[in-house]
Amino acid sequence: MSHSKERAEKICLNCGAVLTGRYCHVCGQENIEPRESFWGLVAHFFNDITHFDGKFFSTGKYLLTRPGFLSAEYIKGRRASYLHPIRMYVFTSAFFFIIVFSLFNPEGLIHLGGREIHEKELAELKEAADGLKEQMPGTKDSVMMAAMGRALVNINRHVAALEVQVAKDKQDDSARKAITRQVVDTVANNINRDSGAIHLSASADKPNQPTLRVRGKKVDFEILAAYDSVQKELPEARRDDWFTRIVTQRTLFLRKKFKANKEEGINLLIEKFMHNLPKALFVSLPLFALILAMLYSRRQFLYTEHAIFSIHLYCANFIFLLPVFALNKLSDATGWTWLQIINTLIFIGSYLYLYKAMRRFYAQSRGKTIAKFILLNIVSFIVVMLLMLGFFFLSIWQFS
Repeated sequence: MSHSKERAEKICLNCGAVLTGRYCHVCGQENIEPRESFWGLVAHFFNDITHFDGKFFSTGKYLLTRPGFLSAEYIKGRRASYLHPIRMYVFTSAFFFIIVFSLFNPEGLIHLGGREIHEKELAELKEAADGLKEQMPGTKDSVMMAAMGRALVNINRHVAALEVQVAKDKQDDSARKAITRQVVDTVANNINRDSGAIHLSASADKPNQPTLRVRGKKVDFEILAAYDSVQKELPEARRDDWFTRIVTQRTLFLRKKFKANKEEGINLLIEKFMHNLPKALFVSLPLFALILAMLYSRRQFLYTEHAIFSIHLYCANFIFLLPVFALNKLSDATGWTWLQIINTLIFIGSYLYLYKAMRRFYAQSRGKTIAKFILLNIVSFIVVMLLMLGFFFLSIWQFS
């Protein structure tokens, strides 16, 4: 209720109904003076915010401390005292993904190994060493000079280790190329034996890169147009199916686009996938409710009631995951590995929460609840993995 002055006239300005109190019994509008001061508008804004926050925190308290309670209250019709499940989901999911996207970035989620990364790190360290060597003669501070000297020794030690690693990487690359050459020769022999129209060989200027001979013309596997041309020339029975063709075409496109910088390509792919993650979770919610509806098909529950239970469960999991991410960040920053114990306890607690919520909301015996709890986790895990795989391919497709 606002603190604005109530109108003396008992006629609703919105629908014209005769009023018997401060609110219209037809449309619900408050019967207050329509002209509002600036400070009244500001006060109205903050009242709405604090009202929402108060409802959120009181609802959140029941959500976390009494699993399944809010869902049971909702289907009983007791709803005015709690935040609506949809608003709860929108608020918690938005807050959750804001935190996730601010804490993590694609570069921090992956660590590319291999020769290219080692060579890049080696170049950076050599540049740092050269910079220290230039700065040290002009440094008059003895303490700073000593620190720079120790840093230079550590950098040179790291440089020596990386030079050994780069040399080993080059040997490994040579070995892999030799194995690839053997595989290519074997496949070429098989293809030559089966068909005289297609021959697999190596390019003269790129002996380690396989090429494809189609009717006497060399076509590089790396070229998308070459793949499309070969598919058109092949007999219909030998052509790739539509799914393989789409995946191959997209792979060749990405390989060409990010050939010079594979790390950038992987980072962009992860970024696309992370931004598709809220969509994947939103799609998984009705699927999760559908699994519950099948598990409890003999009970007198509507699908929408399973959906309400699922929404409350997702909201609780969003809240549970926030301290997990925070503790992971703190562990990385401080090296306190014992924080992972707390994360493990939260992980176990989330499963216990699900069991308790199912037990309270569906009101079945412990044995039946445990059996359905196990089935629910197995089936939902499979569904989520398939869904994530689908959205991963969607992320690949969204590259432009």
